[in-house]
Amino acid sequence: VKGKGSSKNGIPDNDPEEPLHVYISADTKEKVGVGVKKINDLIRESTDKYDEGGMEVKEHRHNGYIDVEIPNSQIGVVIGKQGNNIQRIQDITGATVMISPRNVPNNPLMKMITISGSPNQCEDALKEIHKTIEELRAFRARLKRQQSGGGGGHHHHNKHDRHH
Repeated sequence: VKGKGSSKNGIPDNDPEEPLHVYISADTKEKVGVGVKKINDLIRESTDKYDEGGMEVKEHRHNGYIDVEIPNSQIGVVIGKQGNNIQRIQDITGATVMISPRNVPNNPLMKMITISGSPNQCEDALKEIHKTIEELRAFRARLKRQQSGGGGGHHHHNKHDRHH
């Protein structure tokens, strides 16, 4: 949303785990609506780019561990806030899940995660990671449908909508 040049590599300086809140104000409701639509279009555009080629989760099975390549656009949800999802996966599967500091060779848009443990633990942890990503994809698809579905008229600004 910020565009290039505002920070290094166009990555916002805020914590990538946190959603980026954009506040839009204008003197008329119509203008705010236009602004919101613009931002939604931008988000949809970048999400569509992410959904295109080269963004598949790839597994590399080795002896005793599995390397998993995960797109940057999905790594946040796999890790969870303060690492709580990775912690959860380790707790329920007994596997060790490490985020590798190295990026994937030849693909700066992917991060590498290493799962180690017994073969069963590794496979279970892998399943959990896939499940998390599936949920994220389903969630994004739902958002996309909501955005494209029906024009204007619904401004969610009531206090009961806070999803926490």
